[in-house]
Amino acid sequence: MTVRALVALALAALPVLAGCSQRPVARGDSLTIAVGTEPRTLDPLLLEGPTASMVGSLLYSFLLVEGPSGTEIPDVATAVPTLANGGISPNGLRIIYHLRHDVRWQDGARLTARDCVFTYHAIMNPANAIPSHYGYEDIARVKARGDYTLEVDLRHPSRDVVVNFLALDGNYPIMPAHLLARYPNINAIDYNARPIGSGPYRVTNWVRGDHISLAANPLYFRGAPHIAHIRMEFITNGTTTLDELSTGEIGAAFNLDPQVYPEARVTANVRIVLTPEIGMGAILMNTARGPTADVRVRRAVAHAIDAPLITRKASRGAFLARNARRVLLRLPLAGPPQMPPYDPARARALLDAAGWHVGLGGIRERDGHRLVLALITSSYDPMSDSVTTLVQAQLRSVGIAAPIRAYAAAIYMVPGAVGGPVFGGDFSLAYLTAVGESNGDVQFLYDCSQTPPNGFDLTRLCDPRVDAVARAGSAAVDPAVAQRDNETLNALLESDVPDVILFQPRIVSVFTTRLRGFAPSPVTPYASAWAWRLLK
Repeated sequence: MTVRALVALALAALPVLAGCSQRPVARGDSLTIAVGTEPRTLDPLLLEGPTASMVGSLLYSFLLVEGPSGTEIPDVATAVPTLANGGISPNGLRIIYHLRHDVRWQDGARLTARDCVFTYHAIMNPANAIPSHYGYEDIARVKARGDYTLEVDLRHPSRDVVVNFLALDGNYPIMPAHLLARYPNINAIDYNARPIGSGPYRVTNWVRGDHISLAANPLYFRGAPHIAHIRMEFITNGTTTLDELSTGEIGAAFNLDPQVYPEARVTANVRIVLTPEIGMGAILMNTARGPTADVRVRRAVAHAIDAPLITRKASRGAFLARNARRVLLRLPLAGPPQMPPYDPARARALLDAAGWHVGLGGIRERDGHRLVLALITSSYDPMSDSVTTLVQAQLRSVGIAAPIRAYAAAIYMVPGAVGGPVFGGDFSLAYLTAVGESNGDVQFLYDCSQTPPNGFDLTRLCDPRVDAVARAGSAAVDPAVAQRDNETLNALLESDVPDVILFQPRIVSVFTTRLRGFAPSPVTPYASAWAWRLLK
């Protein structure tokens, strides 16, 4: 979902790809991978973020996936639809996908365009607990023209559909209609623990709280993977992960805790790849209620936070202190790494102007109320303690109290209706890493129509100017027009300050020097799992 430095990504991958022809071993080999968070289901339609892309890449197939360069490449589709190849109609309202004829489900059934139609309807089924319908609302109809041609009609032109629709960048892969169409909903069915996919690996065992065992899929359309068995072992502690890497008990750790990155660099017999993500680490501010509804307070919070310092200390050099929103928007990196820039004196002046004056114990007060901004976080992110503690101290220095509330990973990002604090808006400040799209569209993050439960406008920003420009940019098929709109949008967001951008994250992948064929995408380190090999 990078703030992607795509050139750096490609260069980072090159040394790892070198030597792929060196003595590959037989398919009897196995690879144990440390996974920091256990999936709650193996149905990727019910997941989001890195867990969804991991499950989708290993067990399923997409129409399109993202290659190491950060651009879409075919998976089940035979080509990426464009205006030039006729896959997108001249008016931008119809997209045609032609599917491979040799893709089969792991039970031997053929994967056809009807599976794609079913998956679309499953995503749009209100009975299914789908995290987001973003981009899918733009679709008026999905139709199978025979077994291997798929026709998608749009309500209006949108450049998001190609990168989102049953694509890795949009999280949702193709699902088997012949197994799932009979269920009124897919939320709690047996399939979710023992799925039948079409990807390079199939599930053989899931021991809850311990591991998931996978076996190479002999029916995979690219051929059975060279590594016969993968064991996904749930290890939450980064130091333990490194210890087991050094002893050979595990062979890889993707999405490693960045705080152990310096130790990983001196661990023997491993390689490290840092993959810039299309994303940003940020402190979100609730623009709909409380003191942070006042833009002066939001600007003061932004000026009080030293983002480069937090990035350096919390990620220990693994992440990039950049103006990551510009990368999300696919704009040239320009100016300082933080906007508004770190300036505690300016923060104090803004708070004074907003009527918040220093009171008892150095905490600001107004009309008998102390300036207390609850800062929420989750144990899902291993950097959460470091980031929030540093933010808390920096806000305290300008007179803002920011008590930290930490939530379990299973609760933090669930829908507000079942108690999720982020989607429920139960915060003033929230630490979060947001993932974007490869085409530079951020409408889903800032458009008022995407306020939960409708989408991911988690800051509750409702600025008609932002909405108009974001929607225009999302609908623009011409990249030059989209870039112009994104420059305008970025300027509006820098004025509104719905969030404080801290860093551009990078996926920290650490693995045995025996592993070859590793070519991560900005979305997931599992993008090339079908091509991995182990040397003797």
